[in-house]
Amino acid sequence: YTSRWSAGLLRITPEWLNQGNNRDLKMTVKAEHRKRILWLWHNAELPENVLLHMSPTDRSAVFFHKSGQRRLDELFRLAQGRRIGRNVVRTVAQQKDYMKRVRGNGGSRSSLRDEGIIIMGDYRAHQDIARQLGLPVPGQGDFVSARVIEADDQHSKPHAVIDGTAWTLASPGDIATRAPILPAHTAVGSGTEEG
Repeated sequence: YTSRWSAGLLRITPEWLNQGNNRDLKMTVKAEHRKRILWLWHNAELPENVLLHMSPTDRSAVFFHKSGQRRLDELFRLAQGRRIGRNVVRTVAQQKDYMKRVRGNGGSRSSLRDEGIIIMGDYRAHQDIARQLGLPVPGQGDFVSARVIEADDQHSKPHAVIDGTAWTLASPGDIATRAPILPAHTAVGSGTEEG
């Protein structure tokens, strides 16, 4: 719930443990001995579990749909500006080739384009666009969606140039316009191309 985690090393001796009182008799380290833990990671950032942290109303809206494609579309529509990991995509799509449901050839990138929504992945060009728009940068296996409009002199927000045109994040009152097609480039560390 806090998106934090820790892992450490401790050589256990019986006197440092509280005896388990529950059915499975799990023991815990006594409070006075926790200072002996050699922390490898302590209170480190854990990628957000978007489904866990969505409002119950938004989560219900995602899972309301019978179609895996429609569930993913709703997820990318409602969780804009947040990193969405591959496991969340798998959970929402609930099908074997779940990544196909994100791509631009009939997946969410295609179906949300008319609403002005782009979906950036772990491609270097997509990461650059996210950075330029001031959004979280998708890491390996991550996606970040955002609704964009063409930037003009009245927009002082950060913008990114996509296919020769400047785009900026849309405000709630902006009329939806067709989003640009994102460039297809090699993913960081994967050697694959966008479809």
